[in-house]
Amino acid sequence: MTPKELKRRLDAGDDLFVLEVREPHEYQICNLGGHLIPLNDLAKRVSELDASREIVVHCKADAAPKPWTSCVRPVSPRCPT
Repeated sequence: MTPKELKRRLDAGDDLFVLEVREPHEYQICNLGGHLIPLNDLAKRVSELDASREIVVHCKADAAPKPWTSCVRPVSPRCPT
C-alpha cells in the first residue's frame, strides 16, 4: 500500500490496525500513531495484533525482504507482502 493510499483510507475512516515495526527512537521522530512493536519483539508480542482488522505494517523504507511477514501473515492473511 502506498503512503497516499494509506492516507486516503485513514481519512475515509477505514478501520486499519497500523503496526509500527521500527525502533522507539525512529517512532519518536515520525509515526503514524500506530501500535509500536519493534521488529525484534514482534514474534513474542504477536498476540497484541488485532486479527479482526486489516493490518498495515509501517517499517523502514529499505527494509526488504520483509522479515515481519512470518509473524503477521498468520494473524492477518490480508496483510500485503
